[in-house]
Amino acid sequence: MTVGVEAYPPQPVFESDFMGGALDSRLNFARASNAWFRNASGLLTQAASNTPRFDYDPASLSLNGLLIEGQRTNIFLQSGNPGAWAKTNVTITSNAATAPDGTTTAALVTDTTASGFHNVQQNLSGSGTNWWSVYLKQGTIRYAVLAVPANGNVTYSVLVDLQTGAFVSAQTNNSPSGTGYLIQNAGNGWWRVSVSQTATGAIYPNIFLSTSATPVFVTAQPSYTGTGTGTIYVWGGQVETASAFPTSYIPTTTTSATRAGDSLYTASLPWFNPAAGSFALRAAGLGFATANASYLASFSDGTTANNISLFIASNGKAQGGAVVASSAYTSAATAGSPVSLTAFRQGLVYTAGANLAAFNGTLDGAGSWGSAAVPSGLTRLDLGNREDGTLAFNGWLQKFTCWNYALSSAKLQKVTA
Repeated sequence: MTVGVEAYPPQPVFESDFMGGALDSRLNFARASNAWFRNASGLLTQAASNTPRFDYDPASLSLNGLLIEGQRTNIFLQSGNPGAWAKTNVTITSNAATAPDGTTTAALVTDTTASGFHNVQQNLSGSGTNWWSVYLKQGTIRYAVLAVPANGNVTYSVLVDLQTGAFVSAQTNNSPSGTGYLIQNAGNGWWRVSVSQTATGAIYPNIFLSTSATPVFVTAQPSYTGTGTGTIYVWGGQVETASAFPTSYIPTTTTSATRAGDSLYTASLPWFNPAAGSFALRAAGLGFATANASYLASFSDGTTANNISLFIASNGKAQGGAVVASSAYTSAATAGSPVSLTAFRQGLVYTAGANLAAFNGTLDGAGSWGSAAVPSGLTRLDLGNREDGTLAFNGWLQKFTCWNYALSSAKLQKVTA
């Protein structure tokens, strides 16, 4: 028998593994609307209200985890009916191919022989940073350009190789701000391409055809003489305003549509030690909010006045901390920052005056959290959000573990490594 050595791995008092594809019966899940996710076959599928989404990678078909998202709205109309979108120097053939949801609703967009822009678009009104996303697939043309121009031809555009899904180049005109892009493999030759640009007022989400990897750009938009036979496939348009990153598909018809936020919680905590304990979570984020924190796990009294929480701060740093009688105490945010779409581990230890936090095996600085008191009256656990439902994580939860004693600093580093 070894004396004086802490056992490893430590035995948890509560653990919920979200990589089994089924919800732990000890947890409650709620969402006041339908929502979409990728099923085990990689197809976009609708989940009914109050139904959790175990989301799969459409290329590898591996399980990403339990998808948790905050409320979002798609203002792009007729998202799955490109034949209803405005067009310039192209023709649109509806129901020409299998879409990412398995239905024959994807459109074939064909250029005309005209010279100039060859594109489809909508005229909308944006607010803040607008993320424009659409599913694209190669036809006879290999390249496409995605842009969301604003008034005054303020434009950021991204040229994408639809054969490989590679980013080729970006163009700007008139100094756009809030720019970014994301290209995701959607399976079966489809790519979900997203671009962002800050604008308040008129915006014009566009898809341009391009016959070259190095086209002639006019105001950051590709211009060429068409052949009448150049094609790409298009489906599933989405514009999310005042957004830091794109989220899961929200279908629309003649009006905008809103997906309600997910809620995962339990108010039954017979295993919880109010004096001292530890908890850790493995997750991967879609992206991270820049205007507020994103909460991973929070023990609370059902209000924001008292809690112990793991979160990603608005500056992208991983932190732990507590709110005690409405006063906030946080770790120093020196351990690192998670990367979008990449799994990470985060954990903390609470024990009055000797609290700890860690990220990916690195201890965070103590900050004000290190010597803080432990709040009392904690009766609820929320995962992937704060107790009031306003600071969603937006990503995949993979595993949550809790111990009813304070782990040593070495042990906390191990369980988050």
